[in-house]
Amino acid sequence: MKKFLIVGFVLASLCAIAQTEKANGVEFKFEIQDGRATLTGTSAGSSIAGDLVLPQTLGGCPVTCIGSGAFYGCSGLTSVTIPPSVTNIGLRAFAGFSGLKTFVVDKDNPNFTAINGLLCTKDGATVVAGVSGDVTIPPSVRRIGDW
Repeated sequence: MKKFLIVGFVLASLCAIAQTEKANGVEFKFEIQDGRATLTGTSAGSSIAGDLVLPQTLGGCPVTCIGSGAFYGCSGLTSVTIPPSVTNIGLRAFAGFSGLKTFVVDKDNPNFTAINGLLCTKDGATVVAGVSGDVTIPPSVRRIGDW
């Protein structure tokens, strides 16, 4: 019996479990694995609109990742604020936007920054996600990321 309980606990801790929690007025979907939360979207799906402030913690764990496709097609979003805890952003996390005007990144974020409203790596060399409309690509940019 003890071996089964230990194996069950180990398997449960290795597998991410989908959860939801309300933060900043939005019901976020997320998974926790190894004490870190990955944002996977919102309960409103692509119908979410306005200014979106991503939480620094969910389920008592730091939000360190925005999962691939997490906010794909959220055409009603006008801005997204990234907290300092986010250190990884998956592919197409912010693809398919038509109304997004700006990204705001907490100054204490170690991996990302906002330049001219674009989401960039901290060194400004890579654009991670763009916005709708005319933009000025900063001279520091050497690469525009996928999607």
